[in-house]
Amino acid sequence: MDGDEVLLAVFVVAFYVYLLYSTITNYKQKKYLKKLLRRTKTSTIKDAKNASSGYVEIKGQLCKEEEVENKNIEELLSPVSRSSCMYYDVHLEEKVTRCTGTYNNRNCQTYWITVHRDQKSKLFRVKDDTGEMLIDISNASTNFDEDLKDEVNLFREGSELTKAYLDSKNLSGGGLMGDKYRLTEVFLQAGDPIYAIGKVFDIDGQLLLSGENNSTFIVSDKPENLLTQEYNTSATLNLIGMICLLAIPASPIIFFILLMLGMRI
Repeated sequence: MDGDEVLLAVFVVAFYVYLLYSTITNYKQKKYLKKLLRRTKTSTIKDAKNASSGYVEIKGQLCKEEEVENKNIEELLSPVSRSSCMYYDVHLEEKVTRCTGTYNNRNCQTYWITVHRDQKSKLFRVKDDTGEMLIDISNASTNFDEDLKDEVNLFREGSELTKAYLDSKNLSGGGLMGDKYRLTEVFLQAGDPIYAIGKVFDIDGQLLLSGENNSTFIVSDKPENLLTQEYNTSATLNLIGMICLLAIPASPIIFFILLMLGMRI
């Protein structure tokens, strides 16, 4: 083997190890999250202050801004739909194609890359029938339903909101010469359902739900059963991927065993 072949072999092995490690890690993480959600009982906000350790699971609604003590809060508007909100997340992706090789041996790959990401939130309150609690979403693992989703390509110009947002970023999409974009926007408004699981802290007499030392901290507007189902599906897909990856180096051995069995028969 010459130097280029050795380098290629090292790259292939390293990429394989990376894929296998990522698949195993994701599988273990999703299984852990699924078990955590199932074994953590829902607590009322009133009872959450008595939780000296461990995780607390809260279900409630996002408070209206006039219910928050600080009345002089600047209004937060989502960038695309211009909706008044307490949190937003805009994700803009562009579809690109990269080609390598000569005309007779040309290899092209198409994939999405993030060209813009914008997130902003306020320290907001969540309430249930027993009280209120502050939630700091800045260090949370979020999982929200998409409020706006649009795609711009050769056959689709996109909505007026999408086109206005692309223009604000000096981007153009659609048409014969236009670029291809995928846009999603998520925002939280007063009254939205909130599911959260994390650690409780007492900050000057006020309860705060947050994360600590890389501990699990999840905030979502989805019900618990749907989140559990999503984690279970993700774990299953990662398990299938892990089995397929492990089968690659094992396939020559399996083939040899089957061949020997066939010769004996």
